[in-house]
Amino acid sequence: MDITPLIETGRQIIQGYGGGRLRISGAVYETPVIVYPDAVQRWDFPGDPLAPRAEDFKTVLEGGRVLDVVLFGSGAE
Repeated sequence: MDITPLIETGRQIIQGYGGGRLRISGAVYETPVIVYPDAVQRWDFPGDPLAPRAEDFKTVLEGGRVLDVVLFGSGAE
């Protein structure tokens, strides 16, 4: 019996992270990205990731998509 969950074609799945990298649906990213259910978008984060400000998230919040979760990683700490 196969109990693997069914994942829609084109869905972006975060498979792993660490060492300054994210693995999303088989692709490896070493730069900031925004992960949507159906796409991955490069994110040129405008501020200091160790001291983020509300205005640094303008691209995410005004991107025209409804977000359920925002997960922000800022390095090893």
